[in-house]
Amino acid sequence: MKTRSSICPNIYHMKKLLLTPKTITLTILWLTATIWLVIYQVNVSPDTELKSPKNQAKPYKQAKIPTTGAFQALGRYSFQRTYPYKKFPVETLQQELTLFQRNGANFRTHQQSEWSSIGPHNIGGRTLAICLNPQNTKTIYAGTAGGGLWRSYTGGEGSDAWDQVPTGFAVKAVSAVAIPKEDSSTIYIGTGEVYRYKLTDGGRTDRLSRGTYGVGLLKSTDAGKTWTQSLSWPKEDITGVQKIRINSKQSQTVMAATTEGLYVSYNAGTSWAKTLDVPMVTDILINKKDTSVVLAACGVFKSNNYGLYRSTDGGQNWTKITNGFPTSYNGKVLLDAPAAFPDIVYASVGAVDAGGQSTTYLLRSANQGVSWELKSDTDYSFFQYWFAHYVLAHDTDANKLLTAGVDVWSSNNAGSNLVKVSDWRKWNFNAGIGEPEGTAPDYIHADHHDAVSDPNNPDIVYFACDGGVFRSDDFGASYKGLNGGLQTVQFYSIATGQDDSLAIGGGLQDNASIFYNGKKEWRRVIGGDGMITRYNIGNDNEVYATAQFLALFRSTDKGQNFEQVLNWQSGTPPYTNVHFVAPYAVSPVNPKVLYGGGGAIYRSTNRGTSWVMPQGNRPVQHLTMPIASIGLSYFDADKLVVATAPQDPTITLKPQILYSSDGGTTFKNVTGNLPDRLAIDLEFDPNNDDTFYVVFSGFGSGHVYRTKDAGTTWEDISGNLPNVPHSCIFIPIERPNLLFVGNDLGVYVSEDGGTTWEAYNKGLPYPANVVDMSYNYNTGKMQIGTHGNGAFQVSLAEFSIQLPAVVTGLKVATPADFEFTSGPNPVISDAKVSYQLKKKALVNLAIFDLKGRKIKTLVSKPQTAGTHQIFWNKTGILPGMYKLVLQIDKRRITKSILVK
Repeated sequence: MKTRSSICPNIYHMKKLLLTPKTITLTILWLTATIWLVIYQVNVSPDTELKSPKNQAKPYKQAKIPTTGAFQALGRYSFQRTYPYKKFPVETLQQELTLFQRNGANFRTHQQSEWSSIGPHNIGGRTLAICLNPQNTKTIYAGTAGGGLWRSYTGGEGSDAWDQVPTGFAVKAVSAVAIPKEDSSTIYIGTGEVYRYKLTDGGRTDRLSRGTYGVGLLKSTDAGKTWTQSLSWPKEDITGVQKIRINSKQSQTVMAATTEGLYVSYNAGTSWAKTLDVPMVTDILINKKDTSVVLAACGVFKSNNYGLYRSTDGGQNWTKITNGFPTSYNGKVLLDAPAAFPDIVYASVGAVDAGGQSTTYLLRSANQGVSWELKSDTDYSFFQYWFAHYVLAHDTDANKLLTAGVDVWSSNNAGSNLVKVSDWRKWNFNAGIGEPEGTAPDYIHADHHDAVSDPNNPDIVYFACDGGVFRSDDFGASYKGLNGGLQTVQFYSIATGQDDSLAIGGGLQDNASIFYNGKKEWRRVIGGDGMITRYNIGNDNEVYATAQFLALFRSTDKGQNFEQVLNWQSGTPPYTNVHFVAPYAVSPVNPKVLYGGGGAIYRSTNRGTSWVMPQGNRPVQHLTMPIASIGLSYFDADKLVVATAPQDPTITLKPQILYSSDGGTTFKNVTGNLPDRLAIDLEFDPNNDDTFYVVFSGFGSGHVYRTKDAGTTWEDISGNLPNVPHSCIFIPIERPNLLFVGNDLGVYVSEDGGTTWEAYNKGLPYPANVVDMSYNYNTGKMQIGTHGNGAFQVSLAEFSIQLPAVVTGLKVATPADFEFTSGPNPVISDAKVSYQLKKKALVNLAIFDLKGRKIKTLVSKPQTAGTHQIFWNKTGILPGMYKLVLQIDKRRITKSILVK
């Protein structure tokens, strides 16, 4: 299971690259870069084809390194939003959030349809904190990484057990929740998810690694109905509140572990004082018997003055503890003590040893933290030493405890021996809402952030992990998922087919690639981190999905089974360098053509069965860093635009936009006067081959740009869009002036080509971090994937989008002297075109491709008044989108059709 190597083996999350029984498991992919970048390499020489691996199952061996997929994911999220700066522009962000909070829901007052949730309700997203109502432990609160605060009144039991708790603030990550034992109407929550901050090691101290924005510490006195901001840093970088502890004897005394230090309030949060000026306080422990004794754990990645501190005057003054406690560690420290034996304290310490390998120390103190002894160096956190681990002491048995990191471990002798008591690998990929999430009782999702015991029964434990919320009724011997209705997964992408309304798929942070089953249920198909999902535009049966670093899989049965068609493994950099979320695209005009991007462009003309580098043995022109985004033409499978992005924040080269009209053989740098920001989405206009759009993340610049001359000139069409990171754009066919974009606040729409924009967020949570969007022309519905609140869809009927794939017999608006219908559409075999002439006329009816070339003439002659029907067969016409053009004398009507 666990291996050690000095050559930096495979990233942690590839351990989770599980497949369904009929699919294969990825082979080990080796790490060859710094902690900011894990590079996979493809087994191809510059002038040879890349052969796909055989479709056979092989046992996967996990390798262990100090950096993980979580590190890559959080670093990517932060880097996209801060680049080219080193910090978030806090004042700008706060202004936009305030404006959005005041007006966002009312911008488009005539929005006719509301967004509705499509789940998933059977898969929980990353959860950072758990808290029980001390007066009624059936009421539990969950703080999530991207979806804010959630509450269940049923102890998490049931198919729809959870509801989001709105705060009125732009809360995404909730890292801490606390409730006084005598007043359950008072709730404190700490916001923000932060791991790298004010560091001293490795020269990488200035680029922050965080999850989502924090707005300080919030307080409610009416059980969550209304909230006020109790502690905040309006002029500082976006900060995080990581733990909140309430004095068990005096609930007016509240302590907050924050990125800025330890703060104490003696009046229930009305005012605060910083009493420990050490950054990155990760935990606080107030002795239940003698509340004047307080311990504070500080530091992650060797932030300034990291270590364990102790106070004997209720947190006013502090002494650093070194007696038996490690003086050097890179990870974070978490603390706990048995309620019945508060002088006994345990510490879970994440570290990296002298050989560069991650490790975990479990320490015990018998004297309120004055001195410590090492109980175990069993590495239960593995490579999550900085991210996900803790110790939970049994409240009534001083020798029983649980530790957790990737899995859960148990000890009955005060930590001297630890036994693994869970196995994350036993996922049940087909679990429905309320069904067992594992294939065995010891299943619980990996990557553990928090755990609490029921004060009435210490054997009952609730867990917060990257798979949501779980419970054990026997102190870790078995587990049950409690995720029915906890819609908090973090999408990377979402895609839809064009025939089946259920043909929706996406990729999730730490929760696999998933496909919609209807009724808010989704089915996992490829484990680990699910990345980009895309459908063949003309065939819902054919769908592609990736895991991290462009491990690409193909399905020909609507995602039921997959085979791997691209494996970036060995070769020679820089051709094969790839991003953590590496791009690929399926041609909408010729679905046999796929492109993948890394340090080179890769092309397949047979649906991914084999791949070549079109540029041969030459470096790609102008390609100075790996490709991060790809956009493909709707007219010509040889036309594409790509965006590059640095992988390491120390790289000073600027990202570029490159354009190719020969299938990637040569590229032209069309960056021009575009802003120095990271391009997240590239989309061609399906109505004009020379027009394409670039969507930028970051702050302080335009976020949506358009070219109408293939990149020669650019126009900023950001207009009145909020100055926040943007992620995606959608341009409907036959509506070139109708644009939709997704950003960190939600969805915006323009009906005038980008001159003005309106929020389109009715029915969405506030704020909805929209990272991808797709549209089904057959149903007329748009789907969005959010990074923390799952997926939503809405009917766009109010925009009267004409469909390239429509129901049979749809009547098209035509001149008064004739009527025109066509069907079925999409065209599978034979198709019927009907039109009615009010008088005799010269009729020309023909099929054209999207380049304007005539493919087939159906009618070209004078015809009498009356109804006419033409039957045509698609034989000889390749799958793709075409134009059906009917000309009556000098009047002309065009309809888009999809040939399968």
